[in-house]
Amino acid sequence: MISEDKILLAELSAEIVKGIELTAEQEAIFQKLLEKYPDSKAVIESILQDGRLEIPYEVGKINVESELSRFHENNPKLYNNPRFTISKLSWLVGTAAAVLIVSFFLFQRPISKKDYVVEDKVYGQHNDILPGKPAAVLEIEGEESISLIDVNGNRTLKHGLVANGSTLIYKNINQHLNPLHTLKIPIRATYEVILSDGTKVWMNADSKIKYYANFSKNERRIILEGQAYFDVAKDRDRPFIVESNGVSVQAVGTEFDVNSYSKNLSVKLIEGKVKVSARKGEVSLNAREEIQITGTQMKVVPILNLEEALAWKNGYFYFDNKNLDQILNEVERWYGVNIKYNKNINQTRYFGSISKHSSLAEVCNVLKDLTNYNFRIENDDLYIE
Repeated sequence: MISEDKILLAELSAEIVKGIELTAEQEAIFQKLLEKYPDSKAVIESILQDGRLEIPYEVGKINVESELSRFHENNPKLYNNPRFTISKLSWLVGTAAAVLIVSFFLFQRPISKKDYVVEDKVYGQHNDILPGKPAAVLEIEGEESISLIDVNGNRTLKHGLVANGSTLIYKNINQHLNPLHTLKIPIRATYEVILSDGTKVWMNADSKIKYYANFSKNERRIILEGQAYFDVAKDRDRPFIVESNGVSVQAVGTEFDVNSYSKNLSVKLIEGKVKVSARKGEVSLNAREEIQITGTQMKVVPILNLEEALAWKNGYFYFDNKNLDQILNEVERWYGVNIKYNKNINQTRYFGSISKHSSLAEVCNVLKDLTNYNFRIENDDLYIE
């Protein structure tokens, strides 16, 4: 059975979400319940701001009407008091948000604290957030997924694969089995993979690649979503091809970065030579050149700052003429936070760098000095004010 004070909190919350003003007595009880269930405040604020609420379980499995009826029967004075009136089953005829908020409070399960959300003892934030770390999930077609998180030492996997704390290595691969492999990197993570041909791939957060463990005799092809840096092993008979967002990058032996987080794709060539093919044409890049592809436009520019081009792979946020939105996109992926703007952000461009080994509070302290905005961390939300 569900506790009666949760049901009361749910109904009062539903009234607020529907825009109904509480009486003084209702407000006093509501405030006491908020103190008892502090997580509820964030839920209400989220719905009032966005109109959205995610419920991580099946509400339909619980008899909501039975629980509410039991509560009403046990509290007749509450419903007979003209100074304290809540219409019976009001949540049923309220907005969708009211239904959601009632469901949430009635059947809320304890939420375990995320281990990367920690106390801040230095910068005066509500809490701090630890930086990301190496992590990945390997999916092999027709088999169960393999978690590559917190791997200690060398771990031997199926099909001749070896993993350590930060790298997946294709070693002694079975030549007769060649299922499709998908390597997924979650937010708050990076990972490295050494493919069967010796090519090294550094993958950024929220990215994935698809490939066959054994490349064909004619080519080495990979499909990328997100961002990755490639150090391609030389093999003149088998070009190395990366496909992403309708663009193909072809190399033989070279080093380059592909960023396809958004619809606008960029390729930065560090060493060697690559051929970039898109719907509107084909371009050859030489070392220290970058191509920026926006819709049907292809623009080649020189890489003026090699340090900036390699920064994420080498463990840094590097701002070379970036606006705050661009900077926070990287922060969001690395720390797993929700960015919330409490004021309009200008398009001022900034220059600087911060180690990705820093905690979020430390990064916010640097960004505050750099941008003159205030940054407030609350749980896993980052407010810009």
